[in-house]
Amino acid sequence: MEYELTVYSCLPEEEALLRSQAAKKRVELRLTREPLTLQNAHWARGTVSISHRDSVDARALKALSREGICALCTRSVGTDHIDLEAAKALGIPVFNTPYSPEGVADYTIFLLLAALRGAPGIFRRTREGNFSLPGERAKEMHEMCIGVVGAGRIGRAVIRRLEGFGCKVRIADPGADAGEHPVSLETLLETCDGLTLHLPLTPGTHHLLGEKEFQMMRPGTILVNTARGGLVDTSALLRALDSGRCGFAALDVVEEERGVFGHAVRREALCAPLAALAGHPRVLLSPHIAYYTLPGLRDTVERAIAIARQGEGRLEKWIV
Repeated sequence: MEYELTVYSCLPEEEALLRSQAAKKRVELRLTREPLTLQNAHWARGTVSISHRDSVDARALKALSREGICALCTRSVGTDHIDLEAAKALGIPVFNTPYSPEGVADYTIFLLLAALRGAPGIFRRTREGNFSLPGERAKEMHEMCIGVVGAGRIGRAVIRRLEGFGCKVRIADPGADAGEHPVSLETLLETCDGLTLHLPLTPGTHHLLGEKEFQMMRPGTILVNTARGGLVDTSALLRALDSGRCGFAALDVVEEERGVFGHAVRREALCAPLAALAGHPRVLLSPHIAYYTLPGLRDTVERAIAIARQGEGRLEKWIV
């Protein structure tokens, strides 16, 4: 076949769809459940597809370059797990695979509602046979002001849902339209009842929320993060939770997730910050699954195949 696609960290449900799409598009597949490593980089041919769980540093990129790969594509929107500067220096084109934003937006609202109603504690008590009412009554969504940090495709999908609940929405994003009246992050922290993050992780956004920012928060603020864990300083978040400055954190991503999320891990094997989050009564933690929908799977597979076929005129949409 003319086109080749090598897929690392391939999940079973990805494999079935990849094989089906590759057969239709005449793409030769090389699949492995293993993550990309220096030891198996020699297996790569054609376009290489990786997961957000694969850490691709300069050494891995050099190993791929020696195999003469055509391009590197990640089956994710984010690219913070790839050394982009090294890829550029080696002449390896890097592509992401944007998928439907609707699943992540749905999950963001789910986390916000669960945090607002204290759902984890309620369900835990009922499993233990305690059917008493919680001590504190919840607010309702329509009376809340929610700050959305990042108004890209996912952020805008979240905004549409929040407006449907009747929330007052404030946006912090330098790229937002003037008609949307974007405000500063500081204004969001000082005026909003909840904050939801939808930015990529870059050197400029790393620890976007740290000690100073949590001190600026309105007491009791709900934090939702379905973007990237590195946007939030975990140690500062834990202190804000203990002080009540942050009332609840609903997190699908954390900065300590690599090597843990996506695996069955004993609690005692967790690093101290992650163990503290997992055991905190005002934290709802899930293992980076906001993207995990059937439409999202179809989108990433179809785009990986398109990139392997040199894009059929669409590559400019996804190149990083």
